[in-house]
Amino acid sequence: MTRRKPRARLIAGALGVALAFGPGAAPAQTVSFGAEVGGSARFFPDAPLFGDQVSAHVSPSLILAPEAVLLSDSGAWRLVGEGFFRLDAHDENRSHADVRELGVELFRDSFSAFVGASQVFWGVTEVRHLVDVVNQIDAVED
Repeated sequence: MTRRKPRARLIAGALGVALAFGPGAAPAQTVSFGAEVGGSARFFPDAPLFGDQVSAHVSPSLILAPEAVLLSDSGAWRLVGEGFFRLDAHDENRSHADVRELGVELFRDSFSAFVGASQVFWGVTEVRHLVDVVNQIDAVED
């Protein structure tokens, strides 16, 4: 549990900045919502080796990835939130929820700053993200 404290502080800081520069700073905003919904299934042709394993040959799961963006009409700031949820029918270790992106981006004349949690990718030929020291990796999905 001590591993999650820095992430919780980061998210709390992003929300604090969002409240400081957010709805009180500009009376009107543009809000957009979206979500990706999907499913997957794993197929196991052989019987389980151990008695405590599930004997189902097909294990389906449901995926939901919601996204919300709040943009100030003045264009001075943008609040972004993106989550990920997986519900697996048989494997409780695959069922989980994660915050993929949460933060506020501030725009000034020739300067922008993002405060919060986000994933950043760079390099055109980087297929597998072999060198990725910036992002936190979702070990359950990897």
